[in-house]
Amino acid sequence: MKSLKQLLQACADVKMLKQLHARIFTAGYNDDSILLNKIVSMYASFGSMENARLLFANINTRSVFLWNVMIRGCGLNGLFEEALAFYCQMHRTGTPPNNFTFPFVFKACAAISALQEGKQIHSHVVINGFELDVFVANALVDMYGKCGRLNVARKLFDKIPERDLVSWNAMIAAYAQNGQAHEALGLFNEMQLTEMVPDAITVKALLPACAHLTALQQGKSVHGFVIRSGLLSEVSVGNSLIDMYAKCGNVESGRQLFEEMSKRNVISWSAMIAAYGIHGDGQAALALFAQMKQIGIAPDDVTFICILSACSHSGLVDEGRRCFDSMVRDFRIKPRVEHYACLVDILGRAGQLDEARDLIENMPLKPDAGVWGALLSACIIHGDIKLGEHATKHILNLDHRNAGRYVQLSNIYAVAGRWDDVANVREIMKEMGLEKAPGYSMIEQNSRVHAFLMGSKSHTKTEKNYAILESLVPRI
Repeated sequence: MKSLKQLLQACADVKMLKQLHARIFTAGYNDDSILLNKIVSMYASFGSMENARLLFANINTRSVFLWNVMIRGCGLNGLFEEALAFYCQMHRTGTPPNNFTFPFVFKACAAISALQEGKQIHSHVVINGFELDVFVANALVDMYGKCGRLNVARKLFDKIPERDLVSWNAMIAAYAQNGQAHEALGLFNEMQLTEMVPDAITVKALLPACAHLTALQQGKSVHGFVIRSGLLSEVSVGNSLIDMYAKCGNVESGRQLFEEMSKRNVISWSAMIAAYGIHGDGQAALALFAQMKQIGIAPDDVTFICILSACSHSGLVDEGRRCFDSMVRDFRIKPRVEHYACLVDILGRAGQLDEARDLIENMPLKPDAGVWGALLSACIIHGDIKLGEHATKHILNLDHRNAGRYVQLSNIYAVAGRWDDVANVREIMKEMGLEKAPGYSMIEQNSRVHAFLMGSKSHTKTEKNYAILESLVPRI
């Protein structure tokens, strides 16, 4: 028996595990629950869920450990609905869950935004007395955050008696992922007042918040913390910093960081190419793309979205076409709908609207609202009302509750002086209860971000700002 357990530990792949499983079965150990549980666990860890399911189905006495193995295995292998199904089956059998069961289940709920199922299972947590367990509470915060229920997530976070690093990371990430960048940064500052030491996960959750607010000084502060903590050796952290610098308008710092990275992966190269694209330097993006290929780093589908977008923002039509063709021909990457949207944008910005329309109508994938939206934006730029109406009709069939699409259509009519049509579009929006989100601008001063909403005078220095603006008008 001892040698069999040792052999199980030594299994390096599914093939070896199957051979040992057969040996265990023929040796008459097919009723040994400890061995069988271990085999199921190993099948799941190797990603062989079919074999795990078959063995699981033939085990008569199933412990909570075995149910947890199946739920966790399904989650790790992307079978989230099946993970929930196993939990429901376990619940029906009356097997009491433990504090390891719920984190696996809530991760599955979060992955597929199964909020209603998550709420129901949350009630099981309360019934079983695990609501204050830090592992379960962290998973609940994460699940509610990923489902957009920030108020619930924060209430649960505040209730955790002894928060660990995972608790803080989950709540910071919840704010950042839902566009609540101010709250994410505020919570990070609150975290630093405790004895908790942030890690790479904290940094990767926080940097998108800095990027969202274009809070360069706060982003630099996080960068400083990364250096002091020795986290810069982690490639994913460096990649997040490059993205933050790009979105905060400091491409030079992003490039310097890129050059100083001891290790770079395809994401690093893609992030730097995207940085140049965001700032309209398509030639620099193409040069870096060429360098990437020259040293043997194979671009992936995301890299091609980045380089195509860079070509679009710089008006590099021929280069964009060549990149698209190379993606299919040289790298055998099957274009996704996002790649077609980029190519439509490239053609549309250059005024080649008929070719852009033909591309959409002949693409092998069903065009989504993003593809038609790229064409509509081009129609607005070039004043093609007829084609713009055609694009809008398709967009509204796919995304009829998006107020921005109606505003785009209204803009086309306004450019053409068709004010009755502008009024009709606005009336439709009113009837549907749609409102355009007001525009806003943000500036960072003394490491503090100030937001100015269009038409709002809620900022504490509004009167002073307007007074300065009025004094500048005569000088313009």
